[in-house]
Amino acid sequence: MESSELLELLDLESPYDFSYFEHFADLVECQAFIEYEDFYMVLSETPSEILCELSETYFDDILANLPDNIIDIYTLLTNIQKCLIGLASNEKTLEDRRLFVDELYKFHNWYTLEGMVHCFRKKDGVMLHVPIFEALALCRLEKLNEDSYEYDFSDCLEYELDSYSMNLSSVIHAVYETDEDDGDDSEIEDTAYSDGLVDLENPVIDNEYDDEY
Repeated sequence: MESSELLELLDLESPYDFSYFEHFADLVECQAFIEYEDFYMVLSETPSEILCELSETYFDDILANLPDNIIDIYTLLTNIQKCLIGLASNEKTLEDRRLFVDELYKFHNWYTLEGMVHCFRKKDGVMLHVPIFEALALCRLEKLNEDSYEYDFSDCLEYELDSYSMNLSSVIHAVYETDEDDGDDSEIEDTAYSDGLVDLENPVIDNEYDDEY
């Protein structure tokens, strides 16, 4: 797919227009192979706070429609969401943007091109083999009283997450969770992460990027 075709698919005149849920969904659910540099191009001008919000809302949407008994894929998708939010929240440099795009590009390829789910249709015993995003669409349709399936995600659970972004997202989540639970800012100031380690408005670990300045 050429870069111009990708922009047309996403209904964008330029990368500066990438800002809505539909843009994010259409990008990660595109079943055509996308060259990395074209994928990077469409995400290159979007503010990091918007990428953080889109990562949160897109994954919240797909997670809300998963059956309760599909624990492994739910956990994996939740961790991917945390990873992307961690990378977007921590962005300070162009290299940080590339790290986010790297992770989202890996997710896109796994989600639409590589991962395969085995879906057993209960009414007639037909077995379907579909990409992950199509299996999740079937989960959504089930809630609308469409065909019922049993899902086997076992062949698509191998996914290596960025360890740094996962650690960072866990720190941020823990601090905010403490704030929400107690409703007292003094509790946050007493945590191990308040002594200069994490700025809640701009969560960056101290000295992480000294070499870049």
